[in-house]
Amino acid sequence: MLLHPIHLPPELPLRFVVESALNNFQVRKPCIPRILLHLLRWSRLAKLIAKVDKPLIFDNMNHSNLASYLRSHRKRSGLSQREVGQLLGYPDQGSVSRHERLCCVPPLMTALGYQAIFHQPISELFPGAYESTRRVIEERLEKLKDDLHQRNAKGRTAAMIARKLEWMWERENPEQSDSTHGPEAV
Repeated sequence: MLLHPIHLPPELPLRFVVESALNNFQVRKPCIPRILLHLLRWSRLAKLIAKVDKPLIFDNMNHSNLASYLRSHRKRSGLSQREVGQLLGYPDQGSVSRHERLCCVPPLMTALGYQAIFHQPISELFPGAYESTRRVIEERLEKLKDDLHQRNAKGRTAAMIARKLEWMWERENPEQSDSTHGPEAV
């Protein structure tokens, strides 16, 4: 049976979409989970697309300029891509190969897995990705700081803005900071 793409407005509730699909399709029972899976994927994708109003950090990265030292650490350890993949829970070496070439950015749990395997911080395993991410974050922090300086507020809101600006100053001047808000205060 061939399913055609379903074009429904994203504001429809998921329950309506699923019930409508089950009522309108004449299929055998074993096919119903496939239809539900298809509809759930479509619904989640539509919700994600609707939520994204600004690009994510990795959307603007040129992957050819990002350095990854996974391969050198893996070669130094003597492990094959397949063995590293097995340690990370992958069925084969494909994902490890893509991560080494930075064809795709590894998920957080996988990046932490690489850190655990090679005993190297993620920022050292993926220095290009880290540096690119750091630059974008610094630019956004500067914009946030400018926005905070432009605000006129009183009372509690003014105190919250002052605390954010204080944190930003401490972050930029760690050697001059005498704050008890850092990690040593925990």
